Amino acid sequence: MIGCLPVRVIELIFARSLIMNMKLKLLQIGFFLAIQAPAILLAQSNERDSTPEISISIEDGKVKIAVNLNEPFRWENTKFNSIKTFPMRGGSKMAHTIRLDESNNVNWRQTDVVFSGTYGKQQSSAKDVLDQYTQKNGDIGIRTWSVDKNNNLKSFNELTGSYEIFTPKEFAAKYELDFYSNKYSIEASISGYLVEIIGVFNPETNLLNFDTLDYVPFFQVPKLAVEESKDMEKWSEVKLPEPLTKEYQWPQELKIELEAKLRESTFYRVKKETIEPNYSVEGRWLWSPTINIAGANTMYEFLDGTRYTYYCGPNCDWDSLEISDAIPGTDVYTYENDTLTIDGVAQAVTFECDGGKINFGNWNLWKLGSDCE
Repeated sequence: MIGCLPVRVIELIFARSLIMNMKLKLLQIGFFLAIQAPAILLAQSNERDSTPEISISIEDGKVKIAVNLNEPFRWENTKFNSIKTFPMRGGSKMAHTIRLDESNNVNWRQTDVVFSGTYGKQQSSAKDVLDQYTQKNGDIGIRTWSVDKNNNLKSFNELTGSYEIFTPKEFAAKYELDFYSNKYSIEASISGYLVEIIGVFNPETNLLNFDTLDYVPFFQVPKLAVEESKDMEKWSEVKLPEPLTKEYQWPQELKIELEAKLRESTFYRVKKETIEPNYSVEGRWLWSPTINIAGANTMYEFLDGTRYTYYCGPNCDWDSLEISDAIPGTDVYTYENDTLTIDGVAQAVTFECDGGKINFGNWNLWKLGSDCE
């Protein structure tokens, strides 16, 4: 008589919890392993959005976990390595590397030389939409618009006695003009280069073409932790044989290997930790009498509990202003638990646009240097 062989069970669990102001996304997988049969693998997420996906297998006595983070493509905080490599001193070879940050700065390393500059998504310029406006309305009998140094459209309104300023996108919407924007294309202004360099990302090949070379994108690896449990109540972190890589080639999977424990049932979970943004009111903020930042004429500077106020006209170089340029008199402020208190008057505020805009309910402040509209 042949008896039944026991079945071992190993699971990875996906759940949500909130610990110490961190959102923890827990990835869930269950799989069943028969001693004398190949593993039967089941991988499923309990959320319907673009949550991470996992596949799992056992090979050579190791639990092999592949995590697909399912992150959408982004330009910010991304590194690109060229496929082609170039000779270095000593005979080694190195790829060219492009690094883009969230503040529109770019660093481009070509072997042992690094070039810096700025970048932005490729879109219609102020001159492009102004040419459309002139072609549509003619040159006679219309208001005179010009392009200012910030690539905005400016015109003096005789009825109000002040300038009206619009970004190219706002101007195109106001006068029903065509506005072009390509999320897969950037323009980079690099020091030492006379013309802007166009970078185009191909979502089918997942390659960036920049200055005739093809580049592969790399994203930062979020903080992941693998935990194990015997009863799904008490969990302990598993020490990985090797630390996770700091960057991964997007959109490929992350690989994690563990020693398989087949003598007893063991439960595993993989946690992805996302720290909640901790935005601050500290710094310089612009106020505009219009609905867009281009018309700003007032700046507030929040500095170590003291608020300074600056007044300046259109096209002001806000960065050049110093505390000595602030108007006489200051205000005392505190900020705690989403409440900004200025001279004893408290008001709940909400940060928007990745911390670049403060919403007070019926008016806004824009952080100096942000591209929030």
